[in-house]
Amino acid sequence: MKKSLFFPVLLSLLFSNCATNKFEKPAKPNISQNSLIPQTLAKDECGIFLWTVNLPRSFVFFQRSGDDYALLYAQNKQQHLQVSYMFPDWHIANDVNMSYQSGNDKVQVLGTFSQKLDSGRRIEQATIVITQQNGWQEIIPVLGVYGCSESANFKPN
Repeated sequence: MKKSLFFPVLLSLLFSNCATNKFEKPAKPNISQNSLIPQTLAKDECGIFLWTVNLPRSFVFFQRSGDDYALLYAQNKQQHLQVSYMFPDWHIANDVNMSYQSGNDKVQVLGTFSQKLDSGRRIEQATIVITQQNGWQEIIPVLGVYGCSESANFKPN
């Protein structure tokens, strides 16, 4: 008789425990699946941050000053770009003109520095041009900022 009560009591305890515990999936961070993860600048660092012009905006390009690589989100994946040409000082440049290599693809970032900000400069009328080995191009209209951490002592031209 003890055996016959054991299983119903055990099952009722298991089911009551399951009913009181919530098995929820952990909340996902509020990050677009079609963009780079957020980037931050350390003390005394500057960098270029670019977002798509089209809505919803996606964070698609990031490069720290002085780094020989950049991050790009294009073609549904994050890509690591190797610098092949870059104007040496973004503090004094009038235009954004940078070239990169990603596998067999060539990537250019072209644009204009415009409004001066407290700790950087706005980038407008910019494009990212991805040229594949077969000559096909993907052109992504972007806008963004060249920004510096507060301690970087940015002094625009």
